[in-house]
Amino acid sequence: MKTLIFSLLVVLLVSSPYVNATDKQNQAVIEIDAEDSAGPWGKSDGSGCGNKIVTAAFKAADVNIKQRILPYSRCKLEVINGSIPACYSMSLSSELSGKVVFSALPLYVVHAEIISTDDNKFGIKHISKNDDIPGDAAIGIVNGYEYPQDIVKILSQKSKIYLLDSEATILLMLKERRLDFGILMVDKLKTLAYVKKEAGMQDNRSFISIFESGKQPSHIGFSIADPLGIKLKEKFDSGYRKITYSGEKEKILSACQKGVL
Repeated sequence: MKTLIFSLLVVLLVSSPYVNATDKQNQAVIEIDAEDSAGPWGKSDGSGCGNKIVTAAFKAADVNIKQRILPYSRCKLEVINGSIPACYSMSLSSELSGKVVFSALPLYVVHAEIISTDDNKFGIKHISKNDDIPGDAAIGIVNGYEYPQDIVKILSQKSKIYLLDSEATILLMLKERRLDFGILMVDKLKTLAYVKKEAGMQDNRSFISIFESGKQPSHIGFSIADPLGIKLKEKFDSGYRKITYSGEKEKILSACQKGVL
């Protein structure tokens, strides 16, 4: 009888959803979304700095992940509706409130720059306030991106906003004079020069930055609608701390910097 009871307990524990959930988290490959065109941070082949840091953080927390590389607008939609547990890189916005929670620490910090050609038709070299840009100016932004509030304020008062697939496309359209201004999210690795290279521009066309926003942290976002989302956030935060304290994150960044600069 004791043997039978013990055997039943083993069966119940093995079939328990809680045990399976833990096993799934620690052993199975979990899919998350990553943007396909985020400069050196997120590349279409999954070899970006952010791709490597996210993989290393989850590995340090004993979680095996597979990154699905796709346009940011899809990445964002899927994490909001809960069809995927995580997406990166994401920033604070009212659209995400109550739907996505962010990692405790950002993957990196960017700022927005409004870019134009040095010979733009308005003759603008610098602006200090949002109404310095004419209301009918054609402005290119990336579809789905979150932008700092000072940029959002500028965009809210303009009538010609073009939603594009990448920042490289923004530069190409500026070059072709199909846009008057474009907005790039940049940092010390992902510079204007880097985006220009990504766009395949070999000419000497000069782009100028006419406005620079405040800083904006970029995180990995976790779905509230997906039951696995919050559990993954806890695992990621733990792993991210480990690779930060161990120096592994800095090694990844140093290697990325050498490859970019």
